[in-house]
Amino acid sequence: LEKNRYILVTLHRPHNVDNIDNLKIILDAFANLSQKYKIVFPVHPRKSKLIHQLLKDEYNSPKNIILLEPLGYLEFLNLNINCAVVVTDSGGLQEETTVLKKPCITIRPNTERAITCTHGTNYLLTILDKKEIIRRVDMVFSGEHNPFIVDGIKYWDGKTGGRIAEIIDKEILKN
Repeated sequence: LEKNRYILVTLHRPHNVDNIDNLKIILDAFANLSQKYKIVFPVHPRKSKLIHQLLKDEYNSPKNIILLEPLGYLEFLNLNINCAVVVTDSGGLQEETTVLKKPCITIRPNTERAITCTHGTNYLLTILDKKEIIRRVDMVFSGEHNPFIVDGIKYWDGKTGGRIAEIIDKEILKN
């Protein structure tokens, strides 16, 4: 896989994978995108058979969609670091992509991590729309102005542990 030249996908929320109509909209967008880009998709075990079958039956198993078994954290982190964009419905991944300054398109009606949208790299796709998924991914690859990347989030700098230790030392241990 070429660095910054593929889409990393994760899906597991019932709204997206248990509703067959919603899943088909998403897979249709991926089949379309796979004509231009590689897609790496570690598939959740409970939907693996269905997703494999739908991609085979509906789209003739697009060669640029690489379906994987679930990965360990470090393997997945490596894919996250090296992808161009993440398409997900995961809450934690919204935070990880913000820390890594990776564009993230979250396919959900809402998020509990709103700061990743206002100050991070996350775009919340609240209405499931094939054309909008494609448009947002194309924006990342085209090099157009990228509305996903902003200055970052205050205190999300990897120094939290040091700040906590300093407060404990100053406020608790010295008293």
